Amino acid sequence: ISPLGADQNTLGLSVATAGAFVANLFFFYHLGGYFQVTAASDAFLHTWSLSVEEQFYLGFPLLLLAGWKLSRRWRSRRWLIGLLLACLVLSLALELWLSFSQISGVPVLGKMDALRPGANVQLAFYLPLTRAWEFLAGALTAFAVSRWSPGPWLAVALGMCGAVAVALGACCIQSTQPYPGLLAIVP
Repeated sequence: ISPLGADQNTLGLSVATAGAFVANLFFFYHLGGYFQVTAASDAFLHTWSLSVEEQFYLGFPLLLLAGWKLSRRWRSRRWLIGLLLACLVLSLALELWLSFSQISGVPVLGKMDALRPGANVQLAFYLPLTRAWEFLAGALTAFAVSRWSPGPWLAVALGMCGAVAVALGACCIQSTQPYPGLLAIVP
């Protein structure tokens, strides 16, 4: 325990969990929602997303290996694409279920106080399984572009659509709406 108080202790734990790439779990357990006053005072709050990203990159090679083995067995690259697409759908479905379900929370790693009100939305926000669909969408896009490259006009139009979607997400997503949820699709 820090002689300077609980805030210093929390900051130290934030630094340690960020270095171990488990900051998302720390912030879920100790701070709750991302937009709460207690969360805003932590200088390492942004590291939750880096932790989710690193956790994805630990599991993604195993998913690619499984897809590659299926593709070799049945001599078709479609098995890899199908596996990635199935995982994307499952991840998005889990996120939407947690974001919009009426349950008061779900137990996480046996921790029963994770059943606090709103814990399901916070789980959807912080867990790598509920964020994996975003990375998988990028991976599937990379596969698509490797097989087919859009012409210059289409590339510019898609880029403009992406910029508009990010701007809409920045302007239209409010703290009162369940997030990530369907709104995460916009940006």
